[in-house]
Amino acid sequence: MLELIGGKEVRVAINQDYAYLIQHLEKKIQEQNKRLDLLEQQLSNQNSDWDNATLMRNWGVSKRTTKNYRDKGLEYYRLGGNGPIFYSFQAREEFKRSFKVGRRS
Repeated sequence: MLELIGGKEVRVAINQDYAYLIQHLEKKIQEQNKRLDLLEQQLSNQNSDWDNATLMRNWGVSKRTTKNYRDKGLEYYRLGGNGPIFYSFQAREEFKRSFKVGRRS
């Protein structure tokens, strides 16, 4: 605590307070940038094709449920004839509009 009001010491204390605030704000900005990077990564993953495991994880459904969704019209494709199953972003969105899917509230 400073006794003087208006001397150099007060200005130094104020400058130190500003420096602390700036460091604090820079840290918060870095944290927000990390969150934005993660959200951008998740969003780009949302718009890409998903394999069956990704669909099960993101929609919170079982393997059998994904089979039922395919039987009800969820479009998919396979790589290499009998390879893994993939779902395009457009197919997932169309199916979600037609049916209530995903985690239960």
